[in-house]
Parts: sequence; C-alpha cells; structure tokens
Amino acid sequence: MLNIAICDDEAVFLKENSEYIDIIMKSHGIEYTLDLYQNYEKLSDKLKINPNQYNILLLDIIYSNGNGIEFASKLRKQQNSVSIIFISSSNDFLLEGYESGPCGYILKPVNIKKLEKAVMRAYKNIKHNTLTINNKYHMQSFSLDDILYIEIMNKTASFHLTGERLSKANVSLQEIMQKLPSGSFVQCHRSYLVNIAKIFSIKRYEITLCDGKTIPVSKRNYCNV
Repeated sequence: MLNIAICDDEAVFLKENSEYIDIIMKSHGIEYTLDLYQNYEKLSDKLKINPNQYNILLLDIIYSNGNGIEFASKLRKQQNSVSIIFISSSNDFLLEGYESGPCGYILKPVNIKKLEKAVMRAYKNIKHNTLTINNKYHMQSFSLDDILYIEIMNKTASFHLTGERLSKANVSLQEIMQKLPSGSFVQCHRSYLVNIAKIFSIKRYEITLCDGKTIPVSKRNYCNV
C-alpha cells in the first residue's frame, strides 16, 4: 500500500493532480491511499503524529502562507526521508528545490506523463528501501534509512528509529531477515539486528551507532559482524 499526500492551496490543481494520481496508480496496479491538504499546517500536524504516515508527498512550492521548499527542508532536518515531488508554476526555484533531494520538479499545468515518471521513480526507490510488516489487523512500513536497529523479545520486534522514535510489531526475527535486502542489516546478537549503515564503531563486544547509542555484540556473532 502506497500512502500519498498532495498539498496545494489551489483547489483546481488539488483536484486535477488527485485525478492524475488515481489514473497512474490504477494503470500500474498499485494500491494506494491519498490525502489532500490545502495548507502546510495541517500536513505538518499529521506528520508530527506519525512521521512515516506518507511514502510520497506532492508539494506546491509557491504558497499563500508557506513555501514547499522550506517545508521539505524542515522534513530533511528531522531525518524524514519521505519521497518528495515539487509542483510549481515557476522554474525559479529549481536549483533550490533539488537541495531536498526530490524525485521530480514539475511545472504547472501538470503533464500526466511527467508526473507518472516522477511518481514511479519514487515508487521504485521506496520499494527497494522499505521494510513492510503485515500484522493480523494492519500493515506497517518502515524506511530502511530510518531504522537504527531492531530488538526482538518474546515475539515482539521493537524498531528503534531515528529521532528517538520507537515502533513495535508482532513479527519474528526470521520473518524480518527474509524481508530485508541482502547486506543491509546484520545480526549482532540473538535478539538484535543492526543497520550496517548506522554503525559508527565496533569493539568487543559492543556496537556504537551513529547517534551514540550502544548495542551488544555476542561472542558468537562478533566475527561475522
């Protein structure tokens, strides 16, 4: 399931782009949800509650009471790696916009083919960089870039995320390992999986992560780590 949000203060463009997204998603057979916002305040409030609420954001740049680029920059400073597509009536912000690492910069009126290329580029990046856990009653998706380490205790996995965030799921260590891309995580302990990209240093028998936290390395797993 792909979760998408569009933020644009002009209702006509909000409606048009939502229709385009529907056409694109259905043509590729992708299940999705779509939320529409006419101001950045409400979108910001939503992301404060759940920073991982959306996979893709379509952000209008020229805004009556905000700026899409400034909003995207704040998200990046908060370590939010959501895929961003900028939509603007001007190309004056092109260079500034790409500092946030967007998947596209599209001029109004939006060309559906250009939007499709940007959305599918984002989708491919998300698909290869996302861990999806299917629980009995709901599904959880985690960006691999957000996960520091995973701790499994009594069949409950605790996902320790950037920004001091924590999320839990009922899933086994074996199930997680089967879903993770090869070479991205390593088992450092019977109950721990660590994101290799988040390791700052290793010593017997301890790993220091890039945020200063430490997690154990068992004697059995030390050489492999």
